Amino acid sequence: SSPALCGGAGLNSSLAMNESDANQQFNPTKRFMLRVRSTSQQLEGDSPIMRKLIVCNIISLDGFYSGPGGDVMAMPFDDGFSDYNAERLRAADTMLLGRKSFEAFRSYWPAIAEDVSQPAVEREISRLNTAIEKVVVSNRLKPDEVEGWGPTRVVRRASAHAEVAALKKRLGREIL
Repeated sequence: SSPALCGGAGLNSSLAMNESDANQQFNPTKRFMLRVRSTSQQLEGDSPIMRKLIVCNIISLDGFYSGPGGDVMAMPFDDGFSDYNAERLRAADTMLLGRKSFEAFRSYWPAIAEDVSQPAVEREISRLNTAIEKVVVSNRLKPDEVEGWGPTRVVRRASAHAEVAALKKRLGREIL
């Protein structure tokens, strides 16, 4: 399975959890849903003054963000998942990642671009992931440790809020 960006075409975009939901056991046969939040500010007349920041979380319908052993890829994904991820990447020019997501993406996606056994949409996602500017929020990674997979830079956690604010003010497409 491929490391997920976000997905779930046709699924609900929010989840209400109560205390009993949090105490349930993960059930890998339950479908997942996507919670997406888009933030941007508007001027009068709907002219954007800030880029959209799209936040995607993959969660199961029973409220879990990961499967057994913390593996989010243990959850079942529908056929629209990759199509939705490609759509999001086409609309964006910057991707925010934490260290673990960055490392998972970097270990999986680069090889997919030229793998003819993979579906065309997966190969497109691979190429888009390589081309997009990646901003990795991490206190552990050093700048030289993110080289070699397209435009990538490290931002320390203490600077993350200011970096996101600066990215939103900069001209460009969506931020994932």
